[in-house]
Amino acid sequence: MSEFSFCKVERGSLEEYVARLGAMVAYYRGRGRSTYERTKEVWGALQTLLRTPPRHWNEILGVIVKRYTIDVRREDVRKCFENLLRGLLEKFIELARNYNPHMRLELAKAIRDALDVSVSSPKPEIDLFIKEFYPEKLEGGESG
Repeated sequence: MSEFSFCKVERGSLEEYVARLGAMVAYYRGRGRSTYERTKEVWGALQTLLRTPPRHWNEILGVIVKRYTIDVRREDVRKCFENLLRGLLEKFIELARNYNPHMRLELAKAIRDALDVSVSSPKPEIDLFIKEFYPEKLEGGESG
């Protein structure tokens, strides 16, 4: 399996993880779905963390990522989603570890809402996703 640059977030910012996950969800589900449909994997993963004591977050991270990965046939796309979801959750853990429960919930809601907006307006990330995973769908058959 080749490595895709779309799947690697070098800065490790929440914004970048949200934008790329949003592009993937927009591609597979479309933009006209409900907020729940657009955010269910990431929101489910965040809710699981919120219900778990922070001291156990790192122990269960791998299980959460596997449980809440988008259901697509292509293994490379699933792995990419897993990688981005893991990065987003690690960033959440880093930020929320010392927050009180109310502030953790507010951070999780902010991430969910940002993802919803990102799915609604996935440019330019969706173009990068298509270019790397589905180059045959680009106009003129451009590949790269």
